[in-house]
Amino acid sequence: PFIECDYGRFYKRSAAKYACPTGWRLPTQSDVSHLVDMTYTDANNYMPKLFSQLSGVRKASDDFGLSILKMYGIDSYGTSTTMSGYGLFWLDSGLLLLLNTNARIQTTDYGEYFPVRCIKE
Repeated sequence: PFIECDYGRFYKRSAAKYACPTGWRLPTQSDVSHLVDMTYTDANNYMPKLFSQLSGVRKASDDFGLSILKMYGIDSYGTSTTMSGYGLFWLDSGLLLLLNTNARIQTTDYGEYFPVRCIKE
């Protein structure tokens, strides 16, 4: 139900629900709503603070220690998806896409594999 990669594991949506260890969980839409609802100006100032300086994101500073990298997904055939250049990870209800100027939630269930970021309960 997952694929190993250089930076961890990529999960199908159905398996992502079980990827977090006991005491941790997938983020909810509520957890990330402030990112999705930001104005362009606010997001342009805030989003780079989430990304690792190794990500290639302009002005990346990783102020919060999340070390988000620009990632990609893996489709059901084992090849990279076309959504590269985003920080991607599963939410409990869909997929969060982070860029240095915006964030959005996308629902997808085409057998694609994406990383998870767990939140401590």
